[in-house]
Amino acid sequence: MASQPLYADLKLPRNRGPEGASIRLLTLADDQSWHLSNTTLAACPNYKALSYHWGNPSDTLPVHCNGVEIHVTRNLHTALDDLKSAYPNGLTIWIDAICINQRDIVEQAHQVAIMRDIYSRAQEVLIWLEPPLLPKNVKQCFEACELYALRWNLAARRIKIEAGLTDNYPEEAWDLLQAMAIQVALQKGNREIFPPSIMDGLLQLFRQPYWSRVWIIQEMCLAREARILANGYWLSWTDFKHFLLMLEHCMKWVVREVGPNFRGLIRLTTIFHHHGGRGGPSLAQLLVQFRWSQASNPRDKVYSLLGLAPAEDRGLVSGDADDLYKVSTVECYTRVMFALLQQTRDLTLLVHCLAPACLTRQPDLPSWVPDWAYDASKLPSPRFGLTSGVPYHRFGDTRPEIYRGYRASGDSRCPTPLLRDGPSGRTLVLHGMTAGRIAIVCRALELHHQYARLEHPRGSLEPRPPGSWNEFMFSGEATTHFFRTLLFYPSRALFLMWPVNTYRKGSALDICLEWARLAESHGTWLGSDGAQREKVDELTAMFTTLMKGRRGCDFFVHVLTDNTPGDLTAEMVEEFRALRNALWWNPVLRLMGFLSINQRFPGLHWLLLGFSYDHHKGALPLFAAVIALVQLFLALGMAYAYITVPEWLRPMSLFWMALATYGNWNILLPAKPKWLDAALITPLDYGMARLEDGRLALVPHNTLPEHEIALFKGSPCPFVVQREGKGWKLVGDCYVYGMMEGEMWREGESKEMDIV
Repeated sequence: MASQPLYADLKLPRNRGPEGASIRLLTLADDQSWHLSNTTLAACPNYKALSYHWGNPSDTLPVHCNGVEIHVTRNLHTALDDLKSAYPNGLTIWIDAICINQRDIVEQAHQVAIMRDIYSRAQEVLIWLEPPLLPKNVKQCFEACELYALRWNLAARRIKIEAGLTDNYPEEAWDLLQAMAIQVALQKGNREIFPPSIMDGLLQLFRQPYWSRVWIIQEMCLAREARILANGYWLSWTDFKHFLLMLEHCMKWVVREVGPNFRGLIRLTTIFHHHGGRGGPSLAQLLVQFRWSQASNPRDKVYSLLGLAPAEDRGLVSGDADDLYKVSTVECYTRVMFALLQQTRDLTLLVHCLAPACLTRQPDLPSWVPDWAYDASKLPSPRFGLTSGVPYHRFGDTRPEIYRGYRASGDSRCPTPLLRDGPSGRTLVLHGMTAGRIAIVCRALELHHQYARLEHPRGSLEPRPPGSWNEFMFSGEATTHFFRTLLFYPSRALFLMWPVNTYRKGSALDICLEWARLAESHGTWLGSDGAQREKVDELTAMFTTLMKGRRGCDFFVHVLTDNTPGDLTAEMVEEFRALRNALWWNPVLRLMGFLSINQRFPGLHWLLLGFSYDHHKGALPLFAAVIALVQLFLALGMAYAYITVPEWLRPMSLFWMALATYGNWNILLPAKPKWLDAALITPLDYGMARLEDGRLALVPHNTLPEHEIALFKGSPCPFVVQREGKGWKLVGDCYVYGMMEGEMWREGESKEMDIV
């Protein structure tokens, strides 16, 4: 990076002067050389700010600035060359890697503290995307976004006039207007604007490393204006955001799984540009919303979001600004978490302390502090061109919302948490009680049980008007769309997607069957100690627990689907009983169990389970499916025979072909989604457990027998805890059937609990 001699005569004062804080600006001179100079924010001329991806910090190239040779990353070197071409008449710009002395951590801290002012005062933010990773049709992609934005604006203007709306309409009206304008803009010509080649190019744009950076959140939201620069072509951020808004309404999973920042960017930029940041999310909400973003310095997962937080939250990072990059990552996260708990007294923040089963928390981090350091790049890499995406986007910020509808600790209020140093490190002092002990724990559903998608869904995506696309309950066009994609864009991943998903569904179903055996092993009882107990239906209790009760069911139905069942839990129980009955009568599975093939070859067992899950029709589904496969191969043989046999025998080949394929073609079709799918999707990284008193619980993946259930004052949900010396280690949040409405809370038994 930039060398120290460049800054010898360009020292920045640490304190704000009468004209505000000091910064440096980079200027492109007439001779195409770069010049760096000091100024103050109040006296700044019109300048632009560059938003880009640093790239590999060890891969650098030389640049001359103020007559001094400095080294910058290859990405920035290419960006500087592009800027010279784009602005031949001169340019004044702020670039963090050059305008901040990266070797001076005190200066870094002071500049980070005023980053909000730097980007909000910039005339324009230039978003630079790396040329090697751009699609070849980037110009056509930009033109498609501009054309769609034009149609959207025309539709929105017409709707506003017809509805008599002024510019000062409420946010609810804005959401409705937005959806209606998207509907009109896509009514005609959606394939004309976004044909497969354009959608493929835009998806390639989405996969730029730039979009995964956590710093871009602040840079984009605070910008007055922003433009994307790619291979010499420009696109307004506003036009690009219209396209993102359309995907958010029509194809939520595309936005969620392609880039961890897109969903938050859509909402936040609207809040800041239309409301000046008023009513925006708190620091705690920002940390959760962008927790899968990437930062080269893990402390920046906190510092990069401070400029977007409300004024009262920005002061939560206490201490001298000089210390921002002197404290360790653990100390940084601990300070912020404790400050948030003290400010809000909201114990649902503890829900975010649980790390996915495929990742490991920092070992020296207190159990009550979330580990913000890991990001989407730490998740398992895709295999065979198939990926599970980042389903944690879907569930990370929903669990607290679901829990807030309960009151496991009754009507108690959380006292102000305390912090003290102990032999095990920083200890959080809460008030609570233990309400049960774990007796049995089953396997948990993990990331490799989630349904696989194409890592690069080339040619398979097509925007549809809102309301016709449903994330879980696919429309009737899904089958024809699948085969059209398979015909025109064949790939190994597309051929593998069906058997891989069959295998994953089978392994998840095997765990679900294990949970059912646990639920039915002793029966499920309600009531506290000493009170009369009432036996309830075991499967109903199990699926209610899996969906986190009525609140979880309501969230799944109203937010993630367009179809509403009468009773989601009852639908799941009915589907599960019918499926389990079909599996019991299946001769192939019965024979495999009798010969212990299930234990010797579990993968084969899971594959057959998944096949039965997708296509069970009656008492002998898998057996019939095996026969259908034999008939299918026979049909292929007859097709070959039709070419080779004499003409007088060909009608017989056609007859056997029709007979062999009739009634069995459906085994090749994509599976029809069921309500039971929700039970195999939502409990990610959670498993079923039974308490010693017989209650069922949905517990974190790292729960063990002998762990206990704790109820903290003011917490709407229970937590699994582990005895650690004289204190307790937080394992994670849980849902306990028959404990979510304060049935086990005893105010008199509440006492101080040290969480280490």
